[in-house]
Amino acid sequence: MIQIVLIHSQPVYRKGLSLLLKHGIEGLKIVASAGNLRDLLERYRGATIDVVIWDIPSHHALIPGARILKECYPLAKLLVLVSSSNTVYAGLLETLGANAVLPADCQVTELYDAILKIHQS
Repeated sequence: MIQIVLIHSQPVYRKGLSLLLKHGIEGLKIVASAGNLRDLLERYRGATIDVVIWDIPSHHALIPGARILKECYPLAKLLVLVSSSNTVYAGLLETLGANAVLPADCQVTELYDAILKIHQS
């Protein structure tokens, strides 16, 4: 069972992504969905999480956020979605704590592959 958390500011986006993931990966469970990191920590602090999928508005949000996520969920892997214009920061985001970085407009199969890859690593 892969336990997933979704962080994105738009509830419709989170709901759609949740449905896509549930139907695309067997043994996946969405354990939490939050509009931002603060909401996640307030509502789901004790949850067991394998992978956090976080759509961040800019690479600057990742610096303190990744540290906080690792403190609260030390075993969780972090998959960051960024706008296509920010993919040049992929290497930087990985050094700041992301286990994988994808453009937010990636293909669903790319997202599935990334989740499975970082979960197994």
